[in-house]
Amino acid sequence: MTRAERICQFEQTPTLRGVDLLSLEVRKAGGHATGSAARPRNCTQLPRGAKSARTVPDVITRERRESAMLVKIGPGMKSDDVVDLLLACHERIRSFTALARAAGDRSDVSASEVADACSRVERYFTEALPLHVRDEEDSLFPRLHGLSPEVDEALLAMKEQHAAHEEVLGVLLRVLSEVRRNPSGVELRAELALAAERLDRAFAEHLVLEETVIFPAVRQFVAPAAQAAMKDELRARRGPKTFT
Repeated sequence: MTRAERICQFEQTPTLRGVDLLSLEVRKAGGHATGSAARPRNCTQLPRGAKSARTVPDVITRERRESAMLVKIGPGMKSDDVVDLLLACHERIRSFTALARAAGDRSDVSASEVADACSRVERYFTEALPLHVRDEEDSLFPRLHGLSPEVDEALLAMKEQHAAHEEVLGVLLRVLSEVRRNPSGVELRAELALAAERLDRAFAEHLVLEETVIFPAVRQFVAPAAQAAMKDELRARRGPKTFT
């Protein structure tokens, strides 16, 4: 499989035993999302092409099943809007983080399924996530910097958070590798769940900052021709089969 084909794989929401794992925890009272899925009410909408929420299948644990919903980004989402593509990347970040946590938490899956999930999460965070960081730092940052004090503050925070994520990601990747080699290890899988939870917390503030301040600024300040150039840069980093 070529590098472009591997990256194209990450356009699909990850699953474990056929379950879409991009779950948004929703409180019964008021229906507001919790955890990394929580967003302010004025948050940017999900990308065009995202499927509507639906009930989580019964394989999710009883405690979470009653209050969970799913949002899925399908493979190869078609869009001419660069912000939609960046938002779709964020949903994949959330979904692969959820897959890592499920590989540690779930007791109803086989060792081979756990090992496969670990392998897929490793590939995503070592191959695809760095491209998204480049999208934001090399394509987005220079086009927005200097246009608004509020946006400049958010851009600087974005870069600081990218650097801070490296340590947390490093821990997760180490544990993923260990669980992949020993998927039946109970203590290792518990460590994986904790590492994924830690990463989930690290990403939560970061993703919401970008979705509520930085991405809307692209639509507000960046000319259509420059947005098209950004999209071309995103595609060039991944290969022709991605973002089509």
